[in-house]
Amino acid sequence: MESFMSALKGAAVALGLSTFASVPATAETFDSTIADTRTLAAFTVNEDALAAWLPDTHVSAPYGSGSFAGTNLVMMFIDRMLHQNAEGDPKNGGAYRMMALIVPGKDAATGEKSTFIARLYSPGEGADPYKTAVQSTIRHDVSLRGTGTEPLSGRHVWQVEQGGGMLEISFDYAGGVPSRKVGESVLSTPLDPTVKRIYRYDQLTDVVLSGSKGIDRVNNVTVRVEIPELAEMFDRSEALIGLADRPFYTRTTWKP
Repeated sequence: MESFMSALKGAAVALGLSTFASVPATAETFDSTIADTRTLAAFTVNEDALAAWLPDTHVSAPYGSGSFAGTNLVMMFIDRMLHQNAEGDPKNGGAYRMMALIVPGKDAATGEKSTFIARLYSPGEGADPYKTAVQSTIRHDVSLRGTGTEPLSGRHVWQVEQGGGMLEISFDYAGGVPSRKVGESVLSTPLDPTVKRIYRYDQLTDVVLSGSKGIDRVNNVTVRVEIPELAEMFDRSEALIGLADRPFYTRTTWKP
């Protein structure tokens, strides 16, 4: 474990589909480890409405390249198989589902980029390191199939109930050989951009829909956003930019 964590500590600061800002090397505190599967849905949404989800000192900074080029909001659906604290004991119950709204932004004065967890739709208050969580019910139905040496294909159905409303994203996909990346990302909260958490991860990602890359291996796509607090962003002017299946994601979490 020590050699693995040492290798991760020196890894490049890139998170597969997007670029996250890094922080200078300082004393760090080990917090936890996780093992997940994830689904990513990338959008362009109403920029005026999105501004309310960023700190007053920041503006939106859509991704300029990669599979999600042009994206200003990512929904990251998380099926957490195991969450362990620094001592190796189950944390927040050990297993749960959640959804994070991820907004790339930059300081309006300096241009320094940050990635914000603007909202966590969470089953409990414990899973809330960014102080942006709201109590929610999250369901994940998944089916997978494969024969011989072919990549797995399947269907994801994600539903989030919150505030008297429902959010649903579902799609069928033909799987491809995923890309693998070991790296580091730094995320923050819009409540205080100086509060950061460092994630050192190992992940597999299969991009199944990307306009910028000309990838379309999906069918029967449904996007329904009827959660009241998201209505201004999802005002029918939004566009789905990409979808990705992340069948493997593990990381260590550090506090700077």
